[in-house]
Amino acid sequence: TTLLAALLTATLCGGAARLLLQRQAAMNLAQYQSPLLKEVLAASAQPAFDGSAQAAAILFVDVANFTTRSAALGHAATAVFLRRFHKLIEEAATAHSGLVEHYAGDGAMVCFGLPRPLPGDAANALRCAEALFAAVAHLNSELSAEGQPPIAIRVTAHYGQVTAAVLGGTLQGHVTFVGDVVNVTSRLQEVAKARAAELVVSDDLVTAAGSGLGRDLEPAGPVVLRGRDAVISVWVRPVPDPARARGET
Repeated sequence: TTLLAALLTATLCGGAARLLLQRQAAMNLAQYQSPLLKEVLAASAQPAFDGSAQAAAILFVDVANFTTRSAALGHAATAVFLRRFHKLIEEAATAHSGLVEHYAGDGAMVCFGLPRPLPGDAANALRCAEALFAAVAHLNSELSAEGQPPIAIRVTAHYGQVTAAVLGGTLQGHVTFVGDVVNVTSRLQEVAKARAAELVVSDDLVTAAGSGLGRDLEPAGPVVLRGRDAVISVWVRPVPDPARARGET
């Protein structure tokens, strides 16, 4: 009886230890996925939204003149800076029901409408943009105290029809939106740089967001984007100091 009790205790302790290790492993992996998608992706090998058409808002953000800053910082300090900046993006996106689809160096793409579209996606994109500028202002205060120069960001956003999809290969995939809206939002970064604007958004986004938002934006009329024949009407907000907008991305 004593031997059986000891074996049972050992088995139970071993099972509990394995369960704890499995839970810890799941938690470690979960930090690499947005909280908006964790449960949805864990519940099914093919999420319900995969392949669905919907309206969504896309936001791109990057740091102006980052190449020069990175060269001055060096690779180790650049990694530290990017972790601070990415955390800033994540907090602004999460607070406004946005999903950071990916980080790309000093930039990021944020989706509004995953894992399901919301009535306020366009408005949330505009609110997220404002939250990013406010967060950067706070970051610049910290950088100044550390003896570092301030940063300036460029934010662009667009709204329209997309397809939600799980892309990738057999072993690794990612959730994203596919469609012209994504390409247009990316190309608007070039408009922001050319016009010394810190914020450029499409008229489609402003219309979908409704009144009361984007009141400090200026209509900039139709623009032709690189690689695209159709024109798109945009609204802009100039950089307070145009000199901050110069330089490479």
